[in-house]
Amino acid sequence: DGIRDVERSRGLGDVYKRQNKNFAVELNEKEIDDQRLINELLSLFDSFIDTASFLLGKKEVLNRGASAIKPVLDRFHPLTDELGIHDMILKGYLAKRIPSGVKGFDQIIEGGFPRYSSILLQGPPGREKEIFSYEFVRSGLLRGYSVMVILSKYTPEDFRTQMRDLGLDTSEFEEEGDLVIVDWNAWRVENVSGVERDEGGSVVRSSRDLSYLAIAVNKVLADLEDAAVRLAVVDVLSPALKIFDFESVYTFTQSIRMKLRKEGVTALFLLDKEMHDEMSLSSMQDIFDGLIEIERQRVGDRIERKIGVIYMDRTYFESGYKTLEISREGIRVVSEGAS
Repeated sequence: DGIRDVERSRGLGDVYKRQNKNFAVELNEKEIDDQRLINELLSLFDSFIDTASFLLGKKEVLNRGASAIKPVLDRFHPLTDELGIHDMILKGYLAKRIPSGVKGFDQIIEGGFPRYSSILLQGPPGREKEIFSYEFVRSGLLRGYSVMVILSKYTPEDFRTQMRDLGLDTSEFEEEGDLVIVDWNAWRVENVSGVERDEGGSVVRSSRDLSYLAIAVNKVLADLEDAAVRLAVVDVLSPALKIFDFESVYTFTQSIRMKLRKEGVTALFLLDKEMHDEMSLSSMQDIFDGLIEIERQRVGDRIERKIGVIYMDRTYFESGYKTLEISREGIRVVSEGAS
């Protein structure tokens, strides 16, 4: 009924008032607030999901909900796509694309990464790739998605601090089990035996062996099994290539990528391009569904950053490199002519 109200109000301009459970929405030609209505609808559906999950389990509820709502979404297409309902309803369960969270970037890749894809983000060592990945994490958590982050260069506390700098306190998401950190950095400073979990459960530590890191990933994916949408950030490739031979890291990466695809996870992998030879880079790139490259150079007394999409499956993307800006507010892509 809510979708029909928006459709009618746009075409007729009459005043409609419909009441559903505990909320009412009044629409008219001059003061229509589509987003408010959509938020009410999504909130209502989310409450149904949360309540029914206690009885049937979240996965079963999502499957039943999808079967019920899909004919309605198809009936009102393309309005449902225009309003973003298809990507947001049922906690994103029906979404076809996953936003990167980076301002200005999704506009050049048809709204986001293809669902279930694994994308490689390569560039020079530094903050650009990390901030990009943190925006991806932030966007996902705020949309109600579940996220796994694999760290190799920073501690979990470093990661939390960097997320707070972007305006997001991760503590609530960790407590709710929506964010789990795989720590492949702890073994450098302390003894880690195989796979260990901290008392709170939001951090899983892995020893140096890549086989244990794979086990840690499997454990976390099992923890997040019932999530409507699952994301992952994997920042281990370059550190692993410094320790192990290329073939071992290649096999590990390919295995993890296949596991994430099988489990329906949309993932972002990071790679320090300048640390590796062209043959190794080319072989690694072939594993992934998409490749994004960040460039950084000094021009006079300024540092200029560019970002471009080299390829991305199931996506019509804008060619050419765009300006990339970093500030205290995060990272953004600037189109030509924009300030």
